[in-house]
Amino acid sequence: MRRPKLGTFHGTGWLNEGTPLSGTLKVWQERIDISTDLPKPDPAWTFVDTAGHFHARSADSYPTLRSKVVDMPCNGCCGGTCDGEGFSVTEWRCVLCAEQVHPGTIPGPHYGSMPGAYEWSVELEGEATPELTAMMNTYGDRLMLRFNATHPEPWTFFGVVGCNGGTISGGVGGRITASVLLHPAGELGDRPLVKELTK
Repeated sequence: MRRPKLGTFHGTGWLNEGTPLSGTLKVWQERIDISTDLPKPDPAWTFVDTAGHFHARSADSYPTLRSKVVDMPCNGCCGGTCDGEGFSVTEWRCVLCAEQVHPGTIPGPHYGSMPGAYEWSVELEGEATPELTAMMNTYGDRLMLRFNATHPEPWTFFGVVGCNGGTISGGVGGRITASVLLHPAGELGDRPLVKELTK
């Protein structure tokens, strides 16, 4: 699944192509910690076995080796954590001569992270019309969002949202506004700015 642009975007949103509402759309992505104390494969490792067969690491695999998981009896090296059940090791052998080969590794610890799932949220604000006020109480109903960002750059986002409540403010001679909180109910699409709609 592709990820939309990340950041905080300000602009105008439409729910089911109704009244335009000003608002903010946020898209963020968590980072997953993949740090480990274990060794990792050495990308520079090469080896020639006794039959003259060349072996090396290629990206994320060993094309000239085949692996086999072998169950080993408990030898006490685990400190008793296996309850006598033993452990498994991976053996690598040449695909031609079956000689056992030990691919090179780099000892740990290793630190790093990888991109996780992206998340997004929208808050739209406009005049507290009866329709917008009623929408604030439609928990579970799904609506189609189109959001045209003007800052930091022109861009269109679109997707299915659900209402997550909101607030009404103003009054006493001033304009009454409603702020609607929306949560994702599906994937968020994005593309260069869509100004005119064709129906």
